Amino acid sequence: MLTKDLAVEVVEQTTKRLNRPMNMMDRFGIILASSDPSRVNQIHDGAVHVLKTGKSLMIRKEDLPNWRTSKPGLNMPIEFQGEMIGVIGLTGDPDEIWEFGELVKMNTEMMVRQAYLFEQSEWKQRIRDQLFHELIQKNISPHVIEDKGKQASFKLVPPFQVTLINADAASMQRSALLDIIRTNFDEHMTLIGYVTLEQMYLLTTATAHETVSKKLQTLQTLLLQKNVSFSIATGSQRYDLFTIASSYQEARSALTLGTKPNTITYFQDVQTQALLHELPTLSKQQYYQSILENVSEKYIKTLEHFFSHNSNIGDCAKSLFIHRNSLVYRLKKIHDSTGYDPQLFTDCVPLQIAIWLRRLDENDPEHHMKKRE
Repeated sequence: MLTKDLAVEVVEQTTKRLNRPMNMMDRFGIILASSDPSRVNQIHDGAVHVLKTGKSLMIRKEDLPNWRTSKPGLNMPIEFQGEMIGVIGLTGDPDEIWEFGELVKMNTEMMVRQAYLFEQSEWKQRIRDQLFHELIQKNISPHVIEDKGKQASFKLVPPFQVTLINADAASMQRSALLDIIRTNFDEHMTLIGYVTLEQMYLLTTATAHETVSKKLQTLQTLLLQKNVSFSIATGSQRYDLFTIASSYQEARSALTLGTKPNTITYFQDVQTQALLHELPTLSKQQYYQSILENVSEKYIKTLEHFFSHNSNIGDCAKSLFIHRNSLVYRLKKIHDSTGYDPQLFTDCVPLQIAIWLRRLDENDPEHHMKKRE
């Protein structure tokens, strides 16, 4: 439990606070860290004695002949969970050191406990990350899933739903973001972790879709209050371990297709675009070009507003800050250019599909590469 790194940290912090030389010895009496680097890896006779007796040891100048590898000072046992794991030694007049020696011992033991808890937390998180990554594979192993679930003390109870969160790492530390999410999602029912440096995952279990949505909305509000730039996307609920991977893929698609920053995109809302996204690039281009070839970007945006307002002329005109007659004129020009009347449902469908395909093509990295060429 008492590692060399931890011993070095204890010596550095304590030396700065007390401005006194000190050593940290392991459970064999070997010096792990010291304010005098030349003493590292040497046997400390005083520490060996403390480890044998379990009691603190004062060494005065007149005692030095009995402690050849020690200096005057105070040596105290470091205990963790009822066992001695090492010895801390303060150099100096033991009568002067004694009054604050117990505080140093308590502080050191507290640092050991904190390091242990952190290590346990890190180990638990690694197991949970491994469990999640196993679940999103195409061919999962039930035996591996069961084993990882037991190690993580996590029960996989349906329904399952995967959510992905992209957050600006510069806006907030990863640990702080994790803390915010953990206040909203019960860790006994949710796997939470990082897929990449900037992308987090949530796998909710035994939770209704409506409840998940409310929790995500609360999270959205908190992130907005913290001025964190983010995107949240969630897949559909699944009731089988073997289909969690599908929910994950849906969340990835929703994250790609969601265009508005700082919002939640549900796969159900972009399901049609996701289907169109799978079409070959040439097929996409041929379709939207055949319909929108003679339509300007201004009129395409007019159509987007019109469809987003459920083809309501009054609401759409207000959102565009134009007169109703101006909107009707634009719609007529679109009809003339495309042969499709935006005010007829049967004609709205091909127009909407053409716009979606154009936007998908514009957002394709290959599209931008070709434009630069």
